[in-house]
Amino acid sequence: MQMLIVLSNTGERGSCEESFALRSVAGLPLIRRTAIMAQRAGFQRIWVAAAEPSEQSGKRSEVLAEALVGSDACVLSVADLKIMEMSGAVLVVAADFLPTARFLQKIARQKETSLQHYASEQALLLPATSFHSYLQKLPDTACSRGLFEGVRANIPTTDWVELEIQGMAIRQATDLRVVESELLAGLVKESDGPLARLINRRISLAVTRRLMHTHITPDQMTWVSLVIGLFAALCFAVPAHGFQVLGGVLFLAHSILDGCDGELARLKFMESRRGGEFDFWSDNIVHAAVFTAMGVAWYLATASAWALPCSLLAVGGALISASLIYMHSMRGKTASGPLYTSVSKAEQKSPLTRIADMLSRRDFIYLVLLLAVFDKTHWFLIVTAIGSPLYAALLSFVIWRDKRRERHAPEAD
Repeated sequence: MQMLIVLSNTGERGSCEESFALRSVAGLPLIRRTAIMAQRAGFQRIWVAAAEPSEQSGKRSEVLAEALVGSDACVLSVADLKIMEMSGAVLVVAADFLPTARFLQKIARQKETSLQHYASEQALLLPATSFHSYLQKLPDTACSRGLFEGVRANIPTTDWVELEIQGMAIRQATDLRVVESELLAGLVKESDGPLARLINRRISLAVTRRLMHTHITPDQMTWVSLVIGLFAALCFAVPAHGFQVLGGVLFLAHSILDGCDGELARLKFMESRRGGEFDFWSDNIVHAAVFTAMGVAWYLATASAWALPCSLLAVGGALISASLIYMHSMRGKTASGPLYTSVSKAEQKSPLTRIADMLSRRDFIYLVLLLAVFDKTHWFLIVTAIGSPLYAALLSFVIWRDKRRERHAPEAD
């Protein structure tokens, strides 16, 4: 499947459509966002059509090159398109239109043998041979809506089927805000716990809304979250009540801001395996530091002989669990999307797997904050010292059962 984005001149006094095509939508130019989404949906070639006024040619190329950085899109004039070899099908979208990822994936999977002429106000889907023949009837100087409407006008009404599109045209500033809100809302993950969805995600999305137009990277946000988490651990190491409460607040802030790195990565197409691993292990480093600090504070306050053993059990169980999850669910993962979504690789989740997934969520941090307010964080450490090794045992069983099913799967087929 091939895709053409129609774009008008990119001079200083360009059209309204052009100005919004190059405007930033959640941190990326609209035209770049569309091109990258098409890449990820499976489109083989992506073209951006632009007119060729000689006095603005150099400047136009620079503007488009900058707007399309990070995509595989190729800028062509109408004259270039006329001599381009085409096959299969072509999806043509207006430059001020942002289709949804689901719509692009649906089109990319469509069987070309059954393709008819589909049309709407924002997109056309037709055989490449038809598109090429309609294109020959247009002047080489045709651009944007002239090209779009020119091709559309050539489609015989008897062959025209209404194309059900999913997306939004951006023609005024209010449209930008609406689209950005929808993109942000789509970042909420099904794996979020109830409190994380109700509180953490709302705050992290509000922060991400303000960060997405800056040059702050996901890795930088992971570092910020890590540093805040380590400061929380330092506070938990001091037995004074005020420091315990401050530790609880910083621990919660670490958890909330830790969502921003993934949100920025997905929003700006900056996901990477290295970034996902950095995020995963930084969380577990913070948890280990916090459990250790709780034991230190407990020992300093009461000289209890149970303090340090409880810390060792809590930290050891947490790190063993993290290692099991990494080796089983993350290390060999090749599919796109978040690196960690479940403790199990199985598509069908058993009740035990769902329990293990639920226990791995971060909602427990609210309990830590509550106990810190009442100066009882050592209660949490005692529970964690018991629960953490048990959780590691549960993970071991889930992994053993996954591997057993994998071994028997070929026999079942």
